[in-house]
Amino acid sequence: MNESSGFRDEEPPVAAVQDEAHAIVETVSAEETSITSPTQEPASSTETPVVTVVARSLEEPGPPTTPGVQVQGPKPRIRISISTNQEHHLLAALSLSSHLDEFGIKHAYIGGFAWALLGSSRPTQICPTRSLIRPCADTRMDLSGLHEKLKERDVRFTGVMFKLYYVTQEFDESAAHEQSEDLVLRSRDNVLVETLRTGTMGLPVTITTTYSVAEVAKHKLKGVRLLHPSILILTKLKRWSTSYTSTRLKTMRKVASDNNDIRFMIGWLSENNEEIRFDEYQGKTKPELLVMLRTYYNKYVGDGELMEKLQSILSDSWDEMLALPQLEEESNLPPPPSP
Repeated sequence: MNESSGFRDEEPPVAAVQDEAHAIVETVSAEETSITSPTQEPASSTETPVVTVVARSLEEPGPPTTPGVQVQGPKPRIRISISTNQEHHLLAALSLSSHLDEFGIKHAYIGGFAWALLGSSRPTQICPTRSLIRPCADTRMDLSGLHEKLKERDVRFTGVMFKLYYVTQEFDESAAHEQSEDLVLRSRDNVLVETLRTGTMGLPVTITTTYSVAEVAKHKLKGVRLLHPSILILTKLKRWSTSYTSTRLKTMRKVASDNNDIRFMIGWLSENNEEIRFDEYQGKTKPELLVMLRTYYNKYVGDGELMEKLQSILSDSWDEMLALPQLEEESNLPPPPSP
């Protein structure tokens, strides 16, 4: 992990589970009802996909063959269907924001959900995080404690394997008395909620300015606020700048996805006559942030249209960025063998 940025070159595990449980993410048809083997390819389908989390423990005590000796065997596997439907995400975000406001917790949405509300049409195949909503919470409260408060306040918020979900599927009142895990397992349209605290994972240490989208898909989004795009772009540039030279296939895909997001945001800011707000990204100095932009400029200086838009959102900071020394691009390729 890059200690200065807080980002890892590899994806974090899908869930941190006790008793050595692992989580596997699969994309399957919304109509599929059988559990797919971890080694089996998902069935091809034209139906809208859902993301399915299949969890299993590596080992579980089995029936003893001799006194005091236990045979190890796999636990039953659990299937959780997660919706990629934007309307479900909007419903979850509206409910979540109303509760966080009630708790007095300042928050703003980031990630693929925020990009989608701004008009990005990046497909789910490239952006798996479109399957969740990701609020950034400006709070010192322990996040597990926050999740417990949400679950106590609203039965639709429920947890499985230390993950928080919002259940969009209709259910009768008797279901509210079931164990929360049962409610998630029986629903086909769960929304995964991944809460991050300010100051972690490359985020600013506090939320200064937010941006509201008035209406999406006929939903009035009162209370649903995004981290302002003029600050949001810096969170994406920060991750891109730490991994753009990687030769690992998974990271290269992530870098390509991040670059698409950065290009979209440069265009959005330019079209809306906005400039990057360096002073509102708490936790990094302007010179540090300009180094990231200089790195991006060096990489894509040949794209005249993109550079013209970038200059328009930097304004007076453009010359300040160009005055920085041009850093030599680092490579993650292994050194050549000695003769």
